[in-house]
Amino acid sequence: MTANDARKRLVEKALTFVGTTEGSLVHKWIIDEYNKITPLPRGYKVKYTDAWCATFVSVCAKMAGMLDIIPAECGCPEMVRKFQAAGRWIERDNYRPALGDIAFYDWGRNPGENLGTPAHVGIVTAVYTDSFVVTEGNRSDAVRNITVQVNDNNLRGFGIPDFARWLIDHGYTNIGGDYPMPEEPSKWAAAAWQWAKENKITDGTRPHDACTREELVTMLYRYHKMEEK
Repeated sequence: MTANDARKRLVEKALTFVGTTEGSLVHKWIIDEYNKITPLPRGYKVKYTDAWCATFVSVCAKMAGMLDIIPAECGCPEMVRKFQAAGRWIERDNYRPALGDIAFYDWGRNPGENLGTPAHVGIVTAVYTDSFVVTEGNRSDAVRNITVQVNDNNLRGFGIPDFARWLIDHGYTNIGGDYPMPEEPSKWAAAAWQWAKENKITDGTRPHDACTREELVTMLYRYHKMEEK
């Protein structure tokens, strides 16, 4: 899996809901799924009658397993603050987003004035030369695809999920070669990796690369020789 694959994973979740209308069973399912998030952000249980654009984004992130890079929230201002706190916020007017970026709106904003309170949010699900598509919950009481021009006056800014970091933390290898691989193993593999180094089963290099059959049988052979001692 590559970073672009991870972006598409989120996009596919969002597009699944296009056409969902407020008050429908699927809308209620979205709200119920958000309320199952633990801990529930700010302890607030979303109602079926609440605005649900940020809730929709959060549930898409939950379905994709990406709540570690897309902060769960039921309110746009708090979601923006969380992206800002993580250093994953852009409010440059000429920014051209990528798939999976999180677009925030401030209705009626003047270009160059990134000061208003964010009032709406969606997930970027398609990108063109001078425009892009945002899939938004609670857009006229439904999930809709909206085409937006780069530097649209209503854009407040973008949350930028760290998809490359997500791949590393979840143990994916650099098959596509679209980001530099770290020299340390993922957290979930750290203890096993250290054990293998100490027992000279591996030399401790390239922890995120795939191995050949020759490398695999060599490591098995080393383990067998270690067990014989």
